[in-house]
Amino acid sequence: MDTSTAVIVVIFLSIIAFVIYWLPTINAFTRHHRQRAAIAGLNFFGGWTVIGWIVAMVWSMTAQDTPGTSPTL
Repeated sequence: MDTSTAVIVVIFLSIIAFVIYWLPTINAFTRHHRQRAAIAGLNFFGGWTVIGWIVAMVWSMTAQDTPGTSPTL
């Protein structure tokens, strides 16, 4: 593998790692989660730990109640 190919591979893997790291925040913003700023903060400050990333990811995937409706049983 020559140098230019290695650079391209490193850049590609860096982009993938960046997207995976920010996946909880991306998910929260695309779902218009009410706590998306808090999720982004947790992801920023605690996402480098595996536990912090998992908590942020689960939190970003939680269901949201629509105001004015009651949960159904």
